[in-house]
Amino acid sequence: IELGLGHKRIGVLIFLSLTLYGLFSLFMKIRNCKSAFYLLRTNTWAAYTMLILMTLVDWDVLIIRYNLSHYKETGEVSPKYLVNLADKTLPIIYQNPQKVKNAKDKQGEVWYERHKVYVANRAKNYLKNQKTYSWLSWNYADYQTEQYFLKNPIKE
Repeated sequence: IELGLGHKRIGVLIFLSLTLYGLFSLFMKIRNCKSAFYLLRTNTWAAYTMLILMTLVDWDVLIIRYNLSHYKETGEVSPKYLVNLADKTLPIIYQNPQKVKNAKDKQGEVWYERHKVYVANRAKNYLKNQKTYSWLSWNYADYQTEQYFLKNPIKE
């Protein structure tokens, strides 16, 4: 993905924020004559806090919604990337086929016409796999996706 949001871009932003915090804590260590243990402790807590905060965001849904809502500015959707995100994003792709098809460079339209069977098969496999799971595997995102496909039959 060249112009939109992706996992690696998010990772770079998180890395840069932790690096900036590390530089700030190093500055505070030098200015206040703190020990190396202070540096280790504060940076470890910052990394731990960042890991916790990262779990609060549904990254795949955020990425696909952002890229589909900003495709007119960027001119590219990168449907290959979007289709290979988590299964819980399949309803979003089904709700917005015109955005995948109408990219400025027409790459999206050609790709979507060639691969809509792939998207439909992926959705069918998702529903088939959901039937094999027990109640121990239940989660709300899968439930929402399954309900969407039960209410809106898969078209090829």
